[in-house]
Amino acid sequence: MSMQAQLLIIGLWNEADDGGAFAWKPRQLKARLMPMHNIDAEEVLSELLQIGVIRQYEADGQIIGAIRNFGKWQSPKKPSRKFPMPGEIMQFCATESIPGTGGEEGGRAPEKEDKVSPNKKPSSEPVPHRFGTSSAQVPLGRGEEEDILSHSVREAHASDPAAPSKTKSPPSKRGHRLPDDWHPSPELIDYANERNLNPQREAEDFRDYWHSKPGAGGVKLDWNATFRTWCRRSADRQQQRFLSSRNVTPFPRPMSQAEQNRRSSIDRIRARQEALRNAQ
Repeated sequence: MSMQAQLLIIGLWNEADDGGAFAWKPRQLKARLMPMHNIDAEEVLSELLQIGVIRQYEADGQIIGAIRNFGKWQSPKKPSRKFPMPGEIMQFCATESIPGTGGEEGGRAPEKEDKVSPNKKPSSEPVPHRFGTSSAQVPLGRGEEEDILSHSVREAHASDPAAPSKTKSPPSKRGHRLPDDWHPSPELIDYANERNLNPQREAEDFRDYWHSKPGAGGVKLDWNATFRTWCRRSADRQQQRFLSSRNVTPFPRPMSQAEQNRRSSIDRIRARQEALRNAQ
C-alpha cells in the first residue's frame, strides 16, 4: 500500500470503537488523523478497501467502516461498541465476543453472565483465607488467578516477621564548613612533602583562606580532598615561579623569508666593516 494508506490505517486503529468500526466520513477522518497532509481521504480509503484491510457497510442509515482482524490485536479492559455491526462484519473484525449493538444478521453479541444460578455449581471452590501465618507466602504479584489483597491480608503480611522489611535509603550527605580545630592528617602531611611543600605553612594558609570564605562557597563535602587539591595547585604555582625566575624562554619561532634576508644583509654589512678595519 502507499505511504498515505499506511499512515491512515494506523490512525484508524485509534479512531475505531472497541468493535473495530468507525464512521465513514473521509473529510472528518482526514481532519482528525492527517490534518497536515495534503491527501485525498476518499482515494486513500478506496485503496484500503480494494486491498481488503477495511470493509464498508450500512446500518441505521449511516455508512460505517470496519477494520479486519481488529479484535485479534486489541484487548480493551471494558469493551463496548459505538456502532451497530452485523454478524458477518463481526467475523471480519474478529470481535464476536465484544458486547454491544448487533445488526440484522448477527443480532446482539453474547454477553458474559456474572451471576451464577443457584442450581449451577461454581467452576472452582473459593480459596479460604490462609495468609495469616508466618509460614505462608503472600502472593504480591498480579495475574489472572490472583486477586488484590484485602486490607487485613496486607496488615498480616506487614506484621509477619518472615516478610522482607523495607530498606530505607541512606540519608544524603551534606557539606560543612572547615572545623576550627582542623589539622592535616599524617597522610596529608606526606602528600604535601611529596610535592616539595611545607605542610605547616600550607595548612595555615588553607585554614585562613577557608575560614574567611563566606556563605555556601566555604562549604565542602570532603575537606581532605580539598586540601589535596590545594597542594597540587600550590605546587603548580611554585613550579611556574621557578621557571619565571630562571628566565626560561620558549622555543623560538621559525623566521620568515624576509627576516632571513634582513639577517643576511646585516651579516654582510658587518663583515665588510670588519674587513675595512682590518685593512686599515
